[in-house]
Amino acid sequence: MKVQYQLFDKDIELDIWDITWDNDSVGITEYGGAWKDDPKPDYISDFHIGEFTVLEPCSQEVYEEMLKHDFWNDYEFISILQDRALDYGY
Repeated sequence: MKVQYQLFDKDIELDIWDITWDNDSVGITEYGGAWKDDPKPDYISDFHIGEFTVLEPCSQEVYEEMLKHDFWNDYEFISILQDRALDYGY
């Protein structure tokens, strides 16, 4: 799945595959003497990045910094990835 993103003020495109979804919900729990659902949302816990393409010119220095970027802890990127994954039925 291709995902476009902006990093260091440059447009990039990432080929994302093998997306893993998780959910930390405990299911049904007792709260104040009543049983109720613990409905926590699903989230992406892991993914793989294939091809990495910079869509506009940049210096070698900027490119090398982009390659070091921690996409797995970039919550803005994860939010975009989750939206795209749901659109594609992942």
